[in-house]
Amino acid sequence: MKIYISNILPKELNREINAILEKNNIQCEINTYVKLVSKESGIFIIKKDLVQHIEPNFHPIFEQLTNYNNSKMNLLFDLTKYNYTTIVSRLPTEYIYLKIQEYSYKLTANSNLSLKIMYIEETDNYCTQLVPIDYYFEYVDTKNNDNTEISVKDLLSNLFFKNDFNMLLSVLN
Repeated sequence: MKIYISNILPKELNREINAILEKNNIQCEINTYVKLVSKESGIFIIKKDLVQHIEPNFHPIFEQLTNYNNSKMNLLFDLTKYNYTTIVSRLPTEYIYLKIQEYSYKLTANSNLSLKIMYIEETDNYCTQLVPIDYYFEYVDTKNNDNTEISVKDLLSNLFFKNDFNMLLSVLN
């Protein structure tokens, strides 16, 4: 499940957010991958030796919560299931190439909640800089064996989730 803050754009994220998160002893994992976006074939993700195609999903499931915790934050819960198919061949010939750096932050190694911030590398006058293009919170229910998604209501009543979520939110403010 992905959780977006719909009224804070990626460009509004504090430029020093990575330093703040690391200073607060929040664990960080950095992954670099390539995303190919093609009109003819869709989206492909290339990580190391693995190429995956994101299958189109024509039945997205979203829930919105306004004024979370009596604040001005509006949350958008993306409950959509995405299918990734491993590709051996058939890459598109026309595409947009994006080199992505994904920073994934967790309060503890065993936490089910992480804050993910995606950056693209842009080069301007031979200087490379990271520009935030997307961010969201990702909740993975590791105790759920039957592969069904937890409801938003149940998630928001979970104290462990609320504590982790509010702690990560406090860093964004």
